[in-house]
Amino acid sequence: MSLNKIGRNDPSLGGPATAAIEELEQAIGDREFGSTEELQAFLDSFQFQRNHRCFEDFRGLSPDQMRQLLHFPLESPDVLQVSTVLESEPDAPLAQLFGLLAEAIGGKGLKPTAKGNFPRNPCREIMHAWRRLINSPPAQSPE
Repeated sequence: MSLNKIGRNDPSLGGPATAAIEELEQAIGDREFGSTEELQAFLDSFQFQRNHRCFEDFRGLSPDQMRQLLHFPLESPDVLQVSTVLESEPDAPLAQLFGLLAEAIGGKGLKPTAKGNFPRNPCREIMHAWRRLINSPPAQSPE
């Protein structure tokens, strides 16, 4: 049993598909298969090797690793490790504002106004602290 090659008048499959077919044709070469099962076993092996080969376009990951990363990012520790501990406090203004808010609320919480608003004094304190933060020059990182 042999595979027919794609002729010049066949519709163009384009880019990656054409490259994969050319790679498969090269791997098959002049080999003939005695049965459909033998051909299927060859194709399975070829596809397995191709899916586990690293690609520069994937930053050194294989197609199988890319599939894992795209569909199961937090369940792929062999592909991607996500740190659950911050190396330093976030320096983003929004994180600082949130810190001020959490500090104002404290461990016991705050009682809202009759209309359900945040109390006036803590709100003023947060706004003053926020203005100081955004108006102060950024810290210089040591070199």
